[in-house]
Amino acid sequence: MIEKIFATAATCDQPDAGVAVIWWAAHGPGEFALTALDYQLDETPAITADWIGSLFARSADLDAAHKPEMRGCFVRVEHAGLAEVLRRADGAFSDTAASGAIDRSAFDIRRVGEHQIAKWPATLDERAAEIRPLVNSGRTIKLETGLRRFSFRAIRTNHLVAQIKRHRPGDAASAGELLHAFVLGVLLGTRRLSSWFDQPLPSTARRTAPQNPFAGGYIPGQRPR
Repeated sequence: MIEKIFATAATCDQPDAGVAVIWWAAHGPGEFALTALDYQLDETPAITADWIGSLFARSADLDAAHKPEMRGCFVRVEHAGLAEVLRRADGAFSDTAASGAIDRSAFDIRRVGEHQIAKWPATLDERAAEIRPLVNSGRTIKLETGLRRFSFRAIRTNHLVAQIKRHRPGDAASAGELLHAFVLGVLLGTRRLSSWFDQPLPSTARRTAPQNPFAGGYIPGQRPR
């Protein structure tokens, strides 16, 4: 049983940093806590109104495919600079005709609350160390079978797995965008049972699927553009 689908967006502290998004399924008791359903990684200049439309398109597709108890998908972001980039792109998207079809109570981009951040370790290395037992247990977090391989900066691979494996504590250059999004997702998703991120969907009990305004707009197996 999937209780909720959400996404995490992040960047990293590197001069040519891109923007990473991971979509997650949060499961009910007795199952894996989290499944990474999909991910994407883009150059920062690509974060435009069209990119926001693609983001919501994929979110709507996953919501329709998995039918979680709490319908919709919020994209959660912590980094203040990235939040501003997304806010501006979302403002441009709001001026397009496609935006009128979006139920923003179910599909939206939201900052992680300061009260949540205050409960977490301050640095990425400390956060990674805290969640490592959950990840290494093999019983809490899993990756969807067949996560896509695609080219990014001339490298074709499963970038999510590659960034997680290559990180070395104390080496800032090895802490990539997807690693930041992964750690954020695990922190949010494994502490969900008591608070559901302290920001539940406005229509918490809604069980009817919101209309997917992007039906057919996302091609499975291809990187969203």
